[in-house]
Amino acid sequence: MQKAGQERETGSPPPYFSLSEENTAYEPVLMQATLDAATDGILTVGGQGEIRNFNAALRRIWDIPSVFAERMDVHDFWKPAAGRTSDSAAFLSRIAEIEASDTETSDFLRMRDGRLIEQRSTVLKIAGAQTGRVWIFRDVTDRYLNEIDSRRLAAIVTGSDDGIISKDLNGIITSWNESAERIFGYTREEALHRPVTMLIPADRQDEERLILERLRRGERIDHFETVRMTKEGKPVDISLTVSPVRNAEGTIVGASKIVRDISERKRLDAALRRQREKLAMMNRLGVSLGGELDSAALIQAVTDAGRELSGAAFGAFFHNEVNEHGESYTLFTLSGAPREAFEHFGMPRNTEIFGPTFRGAGVVRIGDVLRDPRYGKLAPHHGMPQGHLPVRSYLAVPVVSRSGEVIGGLFFGHPEPDVFTEDSEELLLGIAAHAAVAIDNARLHASLQAELQKQRSTQQALRESEAFSRSILDSTADCIKVLDGKGHILSMNSPGLALFDLPGFEAVEGKLWPDLWPDETRPAVRAAIEAAQAGGIGRFQGPCPTALGVPKWWDVLVSPLRSAAGAVDRLTATSRDMTDLRRAQEELQAAHAEAQRQSRIKDEFLATLSHELRTPLQSILGWTQILRSGDLEAAELTQGLEVIDRNAEAQTRIIEDLLDMNRILSGKIRLDVQRLNLAGIVEEAVDSVKPAALARRIRLQSIIDPLARHVSGDPNRLRQIFWNLLTNAIKFTPSGGAVQITLERVNSHLEVSVADSGEGIDPEFLPHVFERFRQADASTTRKHAGLGLGLAIVKHLAELHGGGVRAKSAGLSKGSVFTVSLPLAPIQNGTEDPERRHPHSPSADNANLHTPRVRGLTVLVVDDEADARAVIAHILSRAGAVVRQAGSAREALAMVRNEPPDVLVSDIGMPEVDGYALIRAVRGMASSQGGNIPAIALTAYTRAEDRIKAVAAGFQMHISKPADGLELLTMIESLGGQRKNRQDGGL
Repeated sequence: MQKAGQERETGSPPPYFSLSEENTAYEPVLMQATLDAATDGILTVGGQGEIRNFNAALRRIWDIPSVFAERMDVHDFWKPAAGRTSDSAAFLSRIAEIEASDTETSDFLRMRDGRLIEQRSTVLKIAGAQTGRVWIFRDVTDRYLNEIDSRRLAAIVTGSDDGIISKDLNGIITSWNESAERIFGYTREEALHRPVTMLIPADRQDEERLILERLRRGERIDHFETVRMTKEGKPVDISLTVSPVRNAEGTIVGASKIVRDISERKRLDAALRRQREKLAMMNRLGVSLGGELDSAALIQAVTDAGRELSGAAFGAFFHNEVNEHGESYTLFTLSGAPREAFEHFGMPRNTEIFGPTFRGAGVVRIGDVLRDPRYGKLAPHHGMPQGHLPVRSYLAVPVVSRSGEVIGGLFFGHPEPDVFTEDSEELLLGIAAHAAVAIDNARLHASLQAELQKQRSTQQALRESEAFSRSILDSTADCIKVLDGKGHILSMNSPGLALFDLPGFEAVEGKLWPDLWPDETRPAVRAAIEAAQAGGIGRFQGPCPTALGVPKWWDVLVSPLRSAAGAVDRLTATSRDMTDLRRAQEELQAAHAEAQRQSRIKDEFLATLSHELRTPLQSILGWTQILRSGDLEAAELTQGLEVIDRNAEAQTRIIEDLLDMNRILSGKIRLDVQRLNLAGIVEEAVDSVKPAALARRIRLQSIIDPLARHVSGDPNRLRQIFWNLLTNAIKFTPSGGAVQITLERVNSHLEVSVADSGEGIDPEFLPHVFERFRQADASTTRKHAGLGLGLAIVKHLAELHGGGVRAKSAGLSKGSVFTVSLPLAPIQNGTEDPERRHPHSPSADNANLHTPRVRGLTVLVVDDEADARAVIAHILSRAGAVVRQAGSAREALAMVRNEPPDVLVSDIGMPEVDGYALIRAVRGMASSQGGNIPAIALTAYTRAEDRIKAVAAGFQMHISKPADGLELLTMIESLGGQRKNRQDGGL
């Protein structure tokens, strides 16, 4: 027999659960370690009811004290265990029933602390005889709660605008909402249990494999843009967000996909991209044409660009040259068709369809020549020359010089109808304009070169040539300079002097041209000069301010001028002002970037808002279900009500912040400006946050300067400013820290500083701390909740009071200081109303000094929401009022006619007939029928215009939901008392 610590005599390990005597020292230790490793509670009972084994998990689940030990009677365990269940008698009865049987059992136990425990038992038998029983206990509370959450999430999934799809790790679809059906066309029945790859195009199948690999690693995939296929086989652009789904043990078992249809955004992006491409092509074409001095190459480039941009099958440029018969006859360039295709028909001017273009009569665009009323009946050629290529779509644009001369025409055709659009027409007009300028420049250059070459033999000829060139140069809109071989300026045309804001040529005469450019552009200038000196063409684009400092962007072409011997002895530099075009391109890019930024901010804010609204809602709904289940102790009931109240207030604060920000942005926020003692406002704000500070063990200190006196302001808004700053300081200060608020007079204003020893502010984020929707940490792992509106509201409210707010922090973990400055109120003579001088909210004690008297008043409560109606009725009934309820405006009208109440309390937003229509109908009744009963609008519509609309419709008062019970009772007392007084006066 092997003893503990001895080596085994054989090479095989001892049997783990052998009952032989060989391993008596080894087995108990190993078995207990094995049992303690289990997460389920395990209890082994012998045939005589003695406890044989139990593990650590059993102690944890049943909270077993250390006095329990093996070999004790199991009933010494069952009796105290029963006290931890919700029904101890039923538990003990069930245990006795199980012990009397010889079968496997499975039960669920509800514990007093709310947990749900699964209890299973198995009989131990040896040689057919029962020798004991094994009990297994598993805490399934989380699984039960997860099932509840799953049902709640199912409701969210059903109502989502985005497609929400779940799949397992094999890519098999396990859930499919209505939006997924709308996006892809498959019904839920058609999609479930099928591979998600049925939605993926053949060329993107590898995406799913990569997604599954990332999911297995626990990664989340955000905003992955791709293409999927609908049931009809049509591609659809989507944005995917894929999150791993884990089971209760944390194991990844599948994935949740959120699918957003981004087809419309893609379409807009494509349109914007096409527009940018067109602008870029037009810009490149303009630059290309500006540097091309060969007319043949220039016109061929124009024809090719026109055909490409318009989508034409073929195109041509005809010179507008006239023979002795008045006919146009020169075909200059072709694109998309061989020249032979145009050699077998007569003169273009002989046909009606070409004539308007050669006359410069404007654009001619025909969707279908065969259906055109002018040419459709002219069979068989329909206005085209005999032998012409087949044409259905036709587009022609005249090319007109600056002087108004019709240089020629660009003609484009296609054998299919309706090819050319307004965009095509607009593009070709731009191309024709570029072509006209380029042809003018080419002609100008050719003329200049010819004249210079021809007249170079004599000085007189040179002077005539220079005069001629000057007149030509002065007729262009570009800045044209003549340079010597080293780049010194010899001459500049008049338009160039005007473009650069120069008073005269002497301002630049003889200067080295590169020196006039900024440092960053000079290398490009010198490179262009070197290219021209070598006999080529130098070109570049760059910035250069005018003489008056006006920034401009230039497109520059440098070309050589040759002597009679053919040597390059001078240069011409042509500068075209491209400022407006470049600015338009930059504005387009900036607008696109801003649109993307705003979209991103909107998405982030909506995600944060959803989280901030859902988080308190989770607590409210959870405790509502717990309260509905009953069987709660008084402490638990109090805790649940406190949680519901606290989270409802949190949601109310979120909504109020949103409404405040909306009022600020729309300029509709109003201040009740009073002369008041700021110290009282500060003290009230400190008192309101003391409970939160005490709960977190944060030292809260206030220091008030006795010289700090009066300001002019709205007490409620100032209280809101200081409450926001104090709650922020407490939220971002760890337990045991300190928050200090200081009020002091600084020169002609008062300063209130809130300093904390908390987390501090990152120096990079500090400049953005007062921007709305901005948070230092907006990630899903952030420690602190919020919408990022509080400090933005503080800034706007402080500025509305004529003051300001500033923030200071030495960095992360070094605390922060927020300082609000407000101007002192002017000194006033005479006696003031103390309430206006020191406005404040009544304290809880003051509020309890008067309990509204509504006993005996008949109040009609109207609301289509039964829960909301029941709450108001309950509040009024407890106060002694006689309450009647109506679920609709029509029902309320009938009740008023039958027996008018003392006060009417009505919702506004109701189906079919709203609260406005109800009160107008009541006011239309005779006084004896209840036409003058006092009425209160109790509604979630809380804007200033909503209050005005309610009063204008006939309500005396307006209360915002959620209503404070004391406020509602006070208003009912006031209105009910007025009605009683009127009735008494009428007796």
